[in-house]
This record gives sequence, C-alpha cells and structure tokens, in this order.
Amino acid sequence: MLFLATHAQRRGTPDPLHTREGLKMLRSNIVWDTMSIVRQNKKIKGIFSGSGGRFRESCLSFRELLAPLEIEYLPIFGTGDSETIDGSGKKIVVTADGDIIFKKQYRNFYDIKGIDWWRVLQDNFDNSIIFTGRAFCKCIGLKSKTCSIYQVDTDRRLVIAVVESGYWVLRPKRIYPLKI
Repeated sequence: MLFLATHAQRRGTPDPLHTREGLKMLRSNIVWDTMSIVRQNKKIKGIFSGSGGRFRESCLSFRELLAPLEIEYLPIFGTGDSETIDGSGKKIVVTADGDIIFKKQYRNFYDIKGIDWWRVLQDNFDNSIIFTGRAFCKCIGLKSKTCSIYQVDTDRRLVIAVVESGYWVLRPKRIYPLKI
C-alpha cells in the first residue's frame, strides 16, 4: 500500500509553483489532518516527490509531518514541464526553462508503451507517500484531481480517493480499511 498526493492549483509559468489559493488548499485542515493520519502509519518507509517546483512545494508543505524521513526526488513523479493550451487552442508543453514545444512533438515517460507502472510502484515504492501529478496518475489509469490524496493498493491494483480537490471523500465507490 502507498499514498499518492497531488499538487494544488498552480500558476501558468515555466516550472510552475502554486497560486495563493493552491497553497491555502494544501494547508487546509482537511488536507493537513489527512496527511497527519497517513503519516502515522508505521509502515511508511519512504517519501518521494516529483522534481518540478509544484511537487517539491507540495511535499515541503508537510515537512514537519514527514520528518524524520528523507525526501527523495524523482522526475517520473513530475517535472517542471507543463502541458497547456496556447492562445490559438493548440496543445503545447512549456518546459521548465520556458521553451515551448508542440505536444505532438513531445514525449513523456507515460507515452512509453509496455511499462507495467503498477509493478514499478509495487517493487520500488510500496509503503511510501508520493507527491505527484496527473501525468503519473494516468500511468495507473487514475484520472486524478488537484489537491488530492489517494490510497493505493498495489497488490489489488485498486485506488481509493481519501481527499479530492481539498475535500474528504465521504462515500468512495470501492473501499477497504485504512490500515494505520
């Protein structure tokens, strides 16, 4: 089992950080209290974060709760690149250093076929908290929302939303006990 935590609302700049509203969502009582409960799980052995600014900022918002575990940064969980739509309606990618690339000319790790991302999670990141974004969540078939916390059972390949868009999910469709 592991937990995925997604970033909140972000600015539209190269290697975007959170907006003021996004930071408020991350620091809300609901998100903070849920992360506090997750962190109390004695099986949590690792904290991982994407290497982009918004992922690092999300992770560091909980620095007191995550201690004494060290944070490891991995680009597979999110970089400073951002997919967006330009003024003419074309899909583009703005790289961390501000370059603009048409989406059709850009391939990310999740575009690579044949990788069993569930297996990657199970073999390398079980019993951890991962700060990530939509791109990685797509790899396991999860259409994630901003400022959310998901409980992931890698054995059963099951994801349960605990918090979505900054609010507790009171009636998840599929549930199993949160082991703390």
